[in-house]
Amino acid sequence: MKNNYDIVLHVGGSKCGSSSLQSVLSQNPTLQRSEGVDLAYAVINPDGSVLLGEEITTKASNNVSGYLSSAPLNTPEQYNIVEESVLSLITSTKGRVLPIISCEGWFKGDSVEYFHKLIEKHSLKVKVLLFMRPPLDWANSAYWQWFCWNDKIETIDKYVQFLKNSKTLPDWPQIIREWDSIEGVDLSVHTLEQGVIPAFEKEMSVSSTIKEVALNASSSQDLIQFLSRNRRYRRDMHSPWLEFIMSRNVTFSGDTSRWVFKDRHLRSLKSYAHVDFSEVSGALTKETLQQIEANPKWDSISPYLGRFKEFSDSKLQAADRLISDLMQVVISHDQQDRNYTQPKYSLNQVTKTSS
Repeated sequence: MKNNYDIVLHVGGSKCGSSSLQSVLSQNPTLQRSEGVDLAYAVINPDGSVLLGEEITTKASNNVSGYLSSAPLNTPEQYNIVEESVLSLITSTKGRVLPIISCEGWFKGDSVEYFHKLIEKHSLKVKVLLFMRPPLDWANSAYWQWFCWNDKIETIDKYVQFLKNSKTLPDWPQIIREWDSIEGVDLSVHTLEQGVIPAFEKEMSVSSTIKEVALNASSSQDLIQFLSRNRRYRRDMHSPWLEFIMSRNVTFSGDTSRWVFKDRHLRSLKSYAHVDFSEVSGALTKETLQQIEANPKWDSISPYLGRFKEFSDSKLQAADRLISDLMQVVISHDQQDRNYTQPKYSLNQVTKTSS
């Protein structure tokens, strides 16, 4: 890919591997490409200041999430800040590097309208990267990330009703249509199945060897249960800090976030499972279209039927397993400090001794 662009926008979507890409970019802020100038990750802060290079890596290392991303774009005030920062960034890097900025919330809503205005007003040439996943997979992941911590959504029945009554579920064809209609935008759409990092490397002709990054894993069901009973550690939808810390430091032995929808819920959401890309197929590559056609999750609820399983372990069993996982971390750190052979414990041994 030659450098015919003023800037690259990674716009999300949310729950589509954005934190993985932002983690990689934060630790590899400059990437060589086989075609064109180097790619340079930039972060636009809410106050309009712009970070580049090692400053991003340093600040990301001191951030609880382990990565940095740019400010949201939902209000006129935010638009004025982002517009000035984007233009300044393009001017200061032109001909030297190709800047890329990222925010998972930019993929839909007011953000698209604001970028439409910015790009056409200044006649910019922009590469836009959009990642997407099947709607019901997205809804399940979003539940554990945000909505199970919303006190107004007390049951899955209420969550299903919320999904049906709101515009929360991404309308991927409409999102593609909106971005593709902007003059000056070259839109690249990828499914999550293609792998965020491999798809990014291929799309942007990255030739650098990317430094490996410990990415955020799904939270364990044991931890989620603990947090639901101890909300001081997870106060609301937007405070997942303990989960970031735990996922980096603890190897959980229990299940990760489980599937929340029973078959009756799936039948209620049936119309949302089928996504028709026929009217926007021209904006998709042959590879992306093949990925969609090969994955039945883009077409029906059939792949999900029978997937729901009740959480059968008692609170005591889940708590014991969580404590055992945490004890292994303490033992490992102590062993490293004192240089002795780590004793091997298992949850079964602990349970039998205590019973």
